[in-house]
Amino acid sequence: MQAHNRTIFIKECIRDELLFFQHTQFSIGRAMQDWAAERVKYGELMAENWNASLVEVEGMVVSE
Repeated sequence: MQAHNRTIFIKECIRDELLFFQHTQFSIGRAMQDWAAERVKYGELMAENWNASLVEVEGMVVSE
């Protein structure tokens, strides 16, 4: 009976470890997706700022 209980306990521990591992992978993957999306958004905002600056600079009078 003890061996049977031990086998069940080991299986439950392995199941818990696999669930924890899967949850951790999901959390890391989600964090990376969020980080990448923020970087893309930041890059787009920076590009818009540079384009706006370029329009202003092109409108400046340049004397030679």
